[in-house]
Amino acid sequence: MKIRHIQIRNFRGIRELDWQIIQSHICLIGHGDSTKSTILDAIQLCLSPRWALSFTDADFYNCETANPIEIITTVGELPDTLICQEKFGDYLRGWSVGTGLVDEPSDGTERVLSVALIVDESLEPKWVLINDREPEGIRISAYDRKKFGATSLGMYVDHHLSWGKNSALSQLTGNDEDVSSVLAEASRSAREAVANSTLSELNRSAEKASELAKVFGVLPHEQFTVGLDAKLSVTGQATLTLHDGQIPARMAGLGSRRLLTLAIQHESVPEGGILLIDEIEAGLEPHRLRHLIRKLRPSEISKQQVIMTTHSSVAIEEHSAYELYIVHNVDGKISILSTPRILQSLVRKASEAFLARKIIACEGPTEVGFMRKMDQYWHTEEGEQNMPFACLGVFPIALTGGAGSSMPISAIQFNQLGYHVAYLGDSDVPLNPTEETMTEEGITVFVWSESKSIEERICCDLPIDGLNDFISGAVGCVVDRGGSENSVYDLIGSEFNVDSGDFDGDVQTLIDLGHSEANIREAIGKQAKANTWYKRISYGERLAEVVIKHINSMAESNVAKTLSALKEWVNE
Repeated sequence: MKIRHIQIRNFRGIRELDWQIIQSHICLIGHGDSTKSTILDAIQLCLSPRWALSFTDADFYNCETANPIEIITTVGELPDTLICQEKFGDYLRGWSVGTGLVDEPSDGTERVLSVALIVDESLEPKWVLINDREPEGIRISAYDRKKFGATSLGMYVDHHLSWGKNSALSQLTGNDEDVSSVLAEASRSAREAVANSTLSELNRSAEKASELAKVFGVLPHEQFTVGLDAKLSVTGQATLTLHDGQIPARMAGLGSRRLLTLAIQHESVPEGGILLIDEIEAGLEPHRLRHLIRKLRPSEISKQQVIMTTHSSVAIEEHSAYELYIVHNVDGKISILSTPRILQSLVRKASEAFLARKIIACEGPTEVGFMRKMDQYWHTEEGEQNMPFACLGVFPIALTGGAGSSMPISAIQFNQLGYHVAYLGDSDVPLNPTEETMTEEGITVFVWSESKSIEERICCDLPIDGLNDFISGAVGCVVDRGGSENSVYDLIGSEFNVDSGDFDGDVQTLIDLGHSEANIREAIGKQAKANTWYKRISYGERLAEVVIKHINSMAESNVAKTLSALKEWVNE
């Protein structure tokens, strides 16, 4: 089965969502609280095989129970057991990529069913199959909803490592009635039952779990077996659990437990089932995360569908652009935008930016480091009314591989994906696209005045004693890279025909030789730019420290005014 369309109204943080789905492998991304997890919860509740689900006022948008919760999930590639005339054939609808959802199936459309979950102020859930011909719908039982094969893996996985009602291990074992009878016998005879031959079915499923675990990247220390977990027995949960040798599997690390559970669930999902995974990266090292994503991705001929969420740049990089769907939340109205295939290079070069709400597209690493330090200064020194970037979902980025000249293009691309974007860069070379084009696209552009790089502009605007700090910071950067502090002094001195070793970093020396402040500022900025003294993120932070030290005496400068405008944009 594959979900083709989702419509959500008044559920938790979602006031309104209408989403058509065409992919089999989907990764939902976006900044925190954009309702990614809520979307998975809505799907799971709508297709839940459980007959008794509890809801509270908090499940309603803004706790407004007068507006009922409505979750409508339309599913295609259905088994014959659901679409035969004797079952739900009268409620079939049509769907296609071109036309979307239509009420009557016809040639060229896929036959689909729409399951609606409705919860009113009574808090009693009602599941019905609907179409425009029968808007009131017909009740669909938990037994029939189970046939859609929707399985959710969240943060709570220990339940699935025991044999109990609706656990993944029980599904892997087989018939629910057989499992229940074995559990009843085990509870009567306690530990003796574990060694009894009547547990052969459970032992076989434990052996199967060992095989599946290895495929998903989990290597047991010994062998997975059936065991009695005394701690779980006390809490009243299922007492028969999966053990690695003598140790309960629930004692393993979070990543191993999640992988093991996923392996078992993946095997237990009916052919063509729907797997929902929230925060797939939780507890996993990058190499195991990449392997898991590759393992879960359905083949082109598979009827299975995987929908996951992530906050990990590693997970984003592992996906093709068209598998990434960006979730935006504007006052409860949720939009989900697909990422065009042509943006694959952007996914690789700037994956972290896809998790932001606002993006500062920086020309290079110097600007990124500079903004990181300014963020710290604005929040800690100017007052807590200036919230940190992390709280606001603001992220400064530069493209990897020194592709600063293409950042204006990337800024426009991010803007078209629904992000709020500002561009920060030099003005010493023409921008392509131009500043005017970016502005027309809705991007706020910040460039230094008078056709200067960031180093040159800062040198022009610092007070004269600040130039010594600028030079000292550059020396620190050069020495950090293994260079000599004298190389910085000599390069500046060469601009004024000063012999090597005669300039020690004190600008007053050059003034005493009769050189103008304007020429001195220009020469220092020129050498800083040409020799890339501050061209690293950490060095950009040092550059910001120089500016911060003298910011109070730079109030009327271009640097100060640009930073003030940028801070205002951040806090909008």
